[in-house]
Amino acid sequence: MRCVWSPLITIVLILGAVSGVANFSSAPSATALHQSQDEGGVRGAVFKRIEGRRSLNARLSAEPFGDDAIWINAFGRRVVGRRAIEKFFEDLYADTGFRTADVVLQPEIAEIVFLRPDVAVARVVSRTRGQRLPDGTTIAERRTHNTMTLTREPAGWQVRYEIVTDERDSSNRR
Repeated sequence: MRCVWSPLITIVLILGAVSGVANFSSAPSATALHQSQDEGGVRGAVFKRIEGRRSLNARLSAEPFGDDAIWINAFGRRVVGRRAIEKFFEDLYADTGFRTADVVLQPEIAEIVFLRPDVAVARVVSRTRGQRLPDGTTIAERRTHNTMTLTREPAGWQVRYEIVTDERDSSNRR
């Protein structure tokens, strides 16, 4: 039997190949599936941190931190360990200069990036006005970024390292 190649066969083969490629490329990879499933766990840990800040609850703020976690604020204060971090939050949340600042933008997750399936970085943004420092100085506006490195542990996602930074306009630099 002789095979006759027709334009119709060519079109059918091309459409089949394109359809197969489209289906393959739109199918999530194993890594993407893993990340999307784990993103909920990362968000859960970060939301505890956010809710603790919103409610001024030091215990809840510190709960997602690992036992040996490191937290550094925008003023250069470095605190090591969940218990010490919780104590710092207790003192911070009790400070009237911190408590009375006007929250312009409640803390919210700006992004989550997976470095590996078991390591993620989350960035939380917020804005406040009128925070008064212990020396009496009032900060007109703070645009704060909390950048957290989290690891997946047997008990769930934990914040291992958090650094707090303030965004400033480059035109205001000295």
